[in-house]
Amino acid sequence: MIGAPLSGEQNEPDRVGPLFQDIPDEFEIDSSSPLLTMTVDERLVADFFTTGFTIGPHPMSYHRAKMDQAGVICAADLKNVPDGTFVRIAGAVIARQRPGTASGFIFISGEDETGISNAIIHPKVYERNQMAITAGKFQMIEGLLQNQDSVVSVKASSVRVLDFGPIDLRSHDFH
Repeated sequence: MIGAPLSGEQNEPDRVGPLFQDIPDEFEIDSSSPLLTMTVDERLVADFFTTGFTIGPHPMSYHRAKMDQAGVICAADLKNVPDGTFVRIAGAVIARQRPGTASGFIFISGEDETGISNAIIHPKVYERNQMAITAGKFQMIEGLLQNQDSVVSVKASSVRVLDFGPIDLRSHDFH
């Protein structure tokens, strides 16, 4: 008969094998580990180093309270901001583009815990902020919001690097 237990075997689908028999349930695993618990920063560094991403909370979520105090608008809320409003956005840089046909303009896509925001960097702003624009893994960008026909982006007037530790975050870049 298919699915019938073999002779002498009990039908216990949730039976624990010898490897895990002395480990408490999933909510107690941290206290049973002989290893020290990683800090949030250590876990993020390890996640990004080994896989290039994290399955835990987005790194920006750990800094949201500070970002809110600084007047940073999260990506998901940008669509509700009127065109022409001065805004601050911040996030992990996921792409930098500098198309040859864009007359020196640079386009940055940043990601926070709510989504993706886009910024347009004028060549003169690039000249003033070159290191922050090309090297920053996490950036705060200030400028006027363009919100037209469901296309939302920030025309940057300044770009600053945010230091959130040694996370090895890699973006897709023009350089």
